[in-house]
Amino acid sequence: MNPSTLTVLYLSLAAGTERPYLIEDPTPEALAAGAVFDPWVHLTHLLTQQGRDPDWLARFTGLPPAAVHRITEAARQSQPALSHQPC
Repeated sequence: MNPSTLTVLYLSLAAGTERPYLIEDPTPEALAAGAVFDPWVHLTHLLTQQGRDPDWLARFTGLPPAAVHRITEAARQSQPALSHQPC
């Protein structure tokens, strides 16, 4: 398994070097493949799925705005469409 087949995003965070970051729960296989688990990246992904604003997320997490916007886009693309079916 390599980072290209995992749920990862290549992000440039504090160090300025682009690295593969897991956006979902880490697995031993994913970590062994060289993907990095950062709790702030993971939290940003979760809060985006709950409807949080990217600008607020950047301030809250301290992640670079460009990285937050990439995480936000990935989270929105991975969300299933909501259906409004009667119960």
